[in-house]
Amino acid sequence: MKKLIIKSLAIALCMFLSVSMLGACSNDPTEDDKPVTTPPATTPAPTPEPEPEEIKITDGYFFYQGPTTGDLPCFIRFNEDGTFYALFFNGGVIEAGLWELVDKNMEFIDDPGPDGAFGTADDIMATANQVMILTNFTTGAKQEIAFHEGRLRDFTFGGMSPHNSMDHIHDFDYDPAVMEMPFPIQVFYYQFDVGASLTLYHNLSFNDFTTAGEFGTWVMEGGKYILTTSDGLVYTLTVSENGLTATYEKGSEVLELTSSPSAIMFSFTAETQPEGLPMAVDVTINCMPDGTAVVIMSSPFFDDIPIDSGTFVIEHMVFITFEFVNAGTIVGEPDFDTATESGITIYVPFVAEVDLGDGNMLLFDAELEGILS
Repeated sequence: MKKLIIKSLAIALCMFLSVSMLGACSNDPTEDDKPVTTPPATTPAPTPEPEPEEIKITDGYFFYQGPTTGDLPCFIRFNEDGTFYALFFNGGVIEAGLWELVDKNMEFIDDPGPDGAFGTADDIMATANQVMILTNFTTGAKQEIAFHEGRLRDFTFGGMSPHNSMDHIHDFDYDPAVMEMPFPIQVFYYQFDVGASLTLYHNLSFNDFTTAGEFGTWVMEGGKYILTTSDGLVYTLTVSENGLTATYEKGSEVLELTSSPSAIMFSFTAETQPEGLPMAVDVTINCMPDGTAVVIMSSPFFDDIPIDSGTFVIEHMVFITFEFVNAGTIVGEPDFDTATESGITIYVPFVAEVDLGDGNMLLFDAELEGILS
């Protein structure tokens, strides 16, 4: 019995020691029980902002549409080759030429002031530090425009609409093939022959059929046009001050050209009954290629009678001014609603007192009409 008790105690002691050892083992840290070390948080380096792309004056175009032009759109495009293309009054006037932006001060009218009228005492003035200089390919005339805070200020459109501003639409996708109407800036004829023409286009190309068919490019230098043919020949075209005649130097040849293929460039006419005559007559102003003009009175009942003579000049392709012996200074009035690629209707007021001799005085007061092309 005693041995049985001792054996039982030994078995119990062994079981106790086994459980104790298992418990001790369970207190050792396992991989899951080990503390997790979190690396310190780091802030990623900021991505540098891209530099803003420089806006160039040759990007897009400058645009205006508003009340000063009868809501007709106007724009000017500056090309990287130093040329410009300008369309005013929805194509009523088109110009092309050279541009140059210079650093100099120019005062301009920033605001018309309380009275709302430009050119009055309460104009609010400002000063631009840069000036855009435009040189017209056709006339050679220069125009200076204030360039201030990225806008063209105090800009006269087409020689007739002053004090305008143009905004720079730099992100406009300008396509010359879509936006520009190809147009000749100079056309001259040799020996009044419509087939013997020399045409200079605004895109700096030319076609020459004066003596033979030649093609090439041109540049303006010192008020003259320097033409280079596709074969490398260099010619010089010098246009007269009134723009109606030109001298064309082609190597050893010197050709005298006119801006019209006929002895009469264009005419303005009207039927009227002058005071002093019992009948209506036709009055016609004939404009010649040399810049002279003659006024003719005609009727089925008598031969044509010259009643006045003088000269004329054309500016900006649509403004014609006459200086007559009897009628004095007369300025034609263009009708821009009639403007097309082939010409524009001009109204010419003719008011004159004419002495036909023997004390026979006639008083004319008529509005003549014609197409300036």
